[in-house]
Amino acid sequence: MSQMLNTTTDEHALTADHVAAPRWMGWVWLIAGGLAWLAALVLIAENFAQLQDKTPLINCDVSSTISCSPNFSTPAGNLLGIPNSVLGIAGFVIPMLAGALALGGARLPRWFWRAFTAGICGAMGLVLFFQYFTLTVSHVLCPNCEVVWCATVPMFFATLGWSLESGIWGEGRRMRAAGSFFRAWWWVLAIAELLAMLLASQLVFNVFGL
Repeated sequence: MSQMLNTTTDEHALTADHVAAPRWMGWVWLIAGGLAWLAALVLIAENFAQLQDKTPLINCDVSSTISCSPNFSTPAGNLLGIPNSVLGIAGFVIPMLAGALALGGARLPRWFWRAFTAGICGAMGLVLFFQYFTLTVSHVLCPNCEVVWCATVPMFFATLGWSLESGIWGEGRRMRAAGSFFRAWWWVLAIAELLAMLLASQLVFNVFGL
C-alpha cells in the first residue's frame, strides 16, 4: 500500500511539473517556425550566391527600397560575426520541434517552456531591433526578413499569452489575466504590430523621398 501511495504521489508530482501545450499552439509553432525557417534558408542561399558572384535562384532585390543584399554586409546583418540567416536556420527548428511535440500531446517540464518562451521573446526583441534598423539606418525593406517578422510576431504574442495563462511563470491572478488577454487577442496584436511597421516604413520612405 505504501509503495502504491508513493507511486501515485510521484506521478502527481510529474504531472504537475510537466505541461502539455494545446494543439492550436502546436500548429502556430509548426507553421510559423516553418515559414521563418524557409525564409532564412532562402536568405542564406542568396547570401552565398552573392559571395560567389552568381545569380540566386530566388532574388529579392526588387528596387532600391525593397532589397535583401544591402543588409548582408552590415553589422546588423551579421550580429555574431556570421549571417543572421544561419542563426535563423538553427533557431527556428526549435519552435517546429515544439509544435510537433505539442501536436503529439507531449508533456514537457516547466523549465523547458520557460526557456522556450524566453527564446521566443528574444527573437521578438531581435525583430524589433531589425525593424528599428530598417527605419533609422538602412531605409531598405528586406522581403525575406519581413517573412521572418510575419512569422515571429504572431508566434511571440501567442506563446506569451499561453505561457502566462497556463501558469508556466507562476499562478498569480494578474499574470493569468494578462495571459488570457494575450491569448485571446494574439492575432490582433500581431497584425497591429506589423501594420504599424508597414505604415512607419512608408512614412520614413516618403520623408526621405525613397
